[in-house]
Amino acid sequence: MIAPCLASPGRGPGGEANTGVNNNFRFFEAGMRWLIVVGGVAATLAAAASALTFWQAVRLVRPVRAGFDLRPEELGATYEEVRFPGPAGALSGWYFPGTNGRTLLGLHGVAGTRQQWLKPAVELQRRGYGVLIFDFRRHGESEGRHTTFGDHEVRDVVAALDYLAQRGDVNMERIGVMGLSLGAITAILAAAQLPQLKAVVAEAAFGDLMYDLGLAFKRYTGAPAFPFAHITVFWGQLITGARLDRIRPVEVIGKIAPRPLLIIGDLNDNLVDEPRTSQELFERAGQPKALWQVPDAGHIMAYDTAPQAYIARLDAFFRQAL
Repeated sequence: MIAPCLASPGRGPGGEANTGVNNNFRFFEAGMRWLIVVGGVAATLAAAASALTFWQAVRLVRPVRAGFDLRPEELGATYEEVRFPGPAGALSGWYFPGTNGRTLLGLHGVAGTRQQWLKPAVELQRRGYGVLIFDFRRHGESEGRHTTFGDHEVRDVVAALDYLAQRGDVNMERIGVMGLSLGAITAILAAAQLPQLKAVVAEAAFGDLMYDLGLAFKRYTGAPAFPFAHITVFWGQLITGARLDRIRPVEVIGKIAPRPLLIIGDLNDNLVDEPRTSQELFERAGQPKALWQVPDAGHIMAYDTAPQAYIARLDAFFRQAL
């Protein structure tokens, strides 16, 4: 009896080697291993990028609340502690009554407090101005869960104007606003919408939030702006419900005219792209307008760099504008 010929794996019925089949199988197997490895690496990198950008977004929109190490009584100022309703909760501030019929709103920077305006406010009060400086939502002693880099803070400005109007001792036809960084962004956005604001001072304003956040992201994390800054803003928008990607003061600053505008650029700024940004804001603004670029001043440090010149410029500007 003739035994049947059994084909073993890798050989044909005649016993010859199936080298082509084996090579194809080995190639497929190796390819699948590489796909698994590459897929695993990609998934790990995506998870790491997601975690990094989400953490950055949380830091961005939920800044740690700063405290106070200086209060008006230490400067001998006459003032009132005030607290008034805002759209995200109560807002806290200091009101310095004036004598010349002009009243100014002071808007602070991100992760700061109204204390950033305290010394200038006292100096301006001594020149006759009434001044209200208050903490934005999610800052200082004010309530609120998030900051939105000007998008929702405009509503805080509306609340401050409502508070001034209900006092009964403020001439609402002579209201000016002055802002630092976040406050400068908000001052521009608010003035573009609110005709009650008759004059604007903006120091260290971002011209385009996405552009400037991209620069800051690269500078402080070492990661490229794209896609990381964009993903961070995406998370920030999900957390806050604000449209951070649409915050472009340079696009709306022209709406402030014909009300007077003073732009202050800090030429040693480590956050805002200077002198480019202040120059672009100035060029896009309508008349009347003025630009003061302060050499050696860091971010929101123009007053500390040149305090006498700072107060003299603001006094002259608001005295003429209001």
